[in-house]
Amino acid sequence: MLPMKAAIILSIFVFFSLSYATGQNKLTYNKQLKQSYVYDFKMTYFKKLLLLAFGNSDAIKTVVASDRSGYGEAILSADDYKYIDRLVEIDIRKMIQDSIARIGRVSEGAQGRWIFDYVLLKYQSKWLDSIANDRSKPFVKNLKSNN
Repeated sequence: MLPMKAAIILSIFVFFSLSYATGQNKLTYNKQLKQSYVYDFKMTYFKKLLLLAFGNSDAIKTVVASDRSGYGEAILSADDYKYIDRLVEIDIRKMIQDSIARIGRVSEGAQGRWIFDYVLLKYQSKWLDSIANDRSKPFVKNLKSNN
């Protein structure tokens, strides 16, 4: 049998260990929620930008529809989709202006839209990461309050 002082110290140690582990699990869960949201936001933006950049052609629709990147359940809200649509519209206008500005400045073979370059650079940008991270905060907060 443990002396009373050792039993108390052991109890305190176990209590704080369990509290710390529970806190770590919660932190991991919240981080996973945020990462899921950010991924879905960026992937949705990426796919919509590709679709519009290629003029919603049947070929690109087929490619995007066959891709299974993402999650089975909905993560983004209707407001998120509207927000992404606005971002994509702005980017399409920028892409068109850039294409027009290239005429006469680059060789004939380099004229036109650089869709893959543009879309990949946007997907990997700190700008998109920042927007997705900012928009994830209410999502995570809302899910935490419901649990």
